[in-house]
Amino acid sequence: MIMTGLIGYFVNYTMVNDLRKSFEKRLNLFRGGQDKDAIIELKTQESVHLERLTTQFSPQVVAAIKAGTISIDSSERREVTLIFLDIENSAARAKLLDPAAFEKILREFFGLVTSTFIKHNITIGTYLGDGMLAFSNAPNATDDHHLRATRACLDLLERTAMLRPHLDQLWRANFNIRIGLNSGVSTIGFFPNAEFGSYTAIGESVNLAARLCSSASPNSICMSKDFLKSVAPALRDIRVEPRGNLRDLKGFQDDTHETFSVFSSKKLGDPDTCPRCGEKLILMTDLETCHLLSCTACGYSDVREKMRTSPEKVLA
Repeated sequence: MIMTGLIGYFVNYTMVNDLRKSFEKRLNLFRGGQDKDAIIELKTQESVHLERLTTQFSPQVVAAIKAGTISIDSSERREVTLIFLDIENSAARAKLLDPAAFEKILREFFGLVTSTFIKHNITIGTYLGDGMLAFSNAPNATDDHHLRATRACLDLLERTAMLRPHLDQLWRANFNIRIGLNSGVSTIGFFPNAEFGSYTAIGESVNLAARLCSSASPNSICMSKDFLKSVAPALRDIRVEPRGNLRDLKGFQDDTHETFSVFSSKKLGDPDTCPRCGEKLILMTDLETCHLLSCTACGYSDVREKMRTSPEKVLA
């Protein structure tokens, strides 16, 4: 009887122990599944967040966020070189142009600006309708941020000049841009915050760059004498004209700013390049008195008289 009881106790203990182990195993599997689901959900949220950052912020900012070198919750004071640009007389043209045509040229031009600045590692700060604020030396610090920003602006002037026939046609007038360059300590961060704002710069130095832009000659960069002295020795193919002492800059009336207009004097690209995107034009048809040229990159086409050696022929 005692033996039977012991056997029954042992069997019950074994069954309970097996059930407990099975339950613990299932519980661990369940918890593991929950952890896995949580990890997948977290990674999905991170991917969505990074995708939003990629579309909202410039590549330099996204890379800095991924690397953890900048905080999305705080700002910093740092010296930066600020680029402020706008399209001359855009408000007047907006009243005269069809809204779709006005939007088209803005998209096309600011696409050019963005690609040019990113090429020079310039951070896009804020789009301002017909203007833009950009800067160098943040989030990534560079010793040559004055020169880097200046070269980016000169490159933009040159690329815009190449596209001017096309832009003038869309604008139905002379398409002119103005640029203000200024260096100074600014507050850099996400304003008003990372969720609703952009990574940009604010402060007095930004305001001065905007005032220099509004005072610039068409298709030039307006900068101070001190700024020009810091970059001129390293520049080539530029033309400099004194702009005068500006005493009436809004918000800076108590200061006198000796300024200069800097133009690109670089020879424009080969006439066999596309005035719209800068790629090489290809001879599509050799007519008796002229050539039909086409750009395979953007679809632009043109007819040229037979006055000189033509581009490489690819289709008779």
